[in-house]
Amino acid sequence: MRGVLAVFKNSHHAVTDANGSFTLPDLPPGKYTVTAWHETYGTQSKQIVISASESQALNFVFKVTAY
Repeated sequence: MRGVLAVFKNSHHAVTDANGSFTLPDLPPGKYTVTAWHETYGTQSKQIVISASESQALNFVFKVTAY
């Protein structure tokens, strides 16, 4: 058995679905750094600016390393 515990400094977080997609609903307008974390492949971060009633797509691609 194994578990993962994550503590965040804010209320905006998501877990990906079976397709790897995620949403952050009701995100107020502003500049954000979105960080994706994978337990084996580490983290990646991207900065975005969201204006009122806007929706944006972000893509994170983790490279699989050979054993």
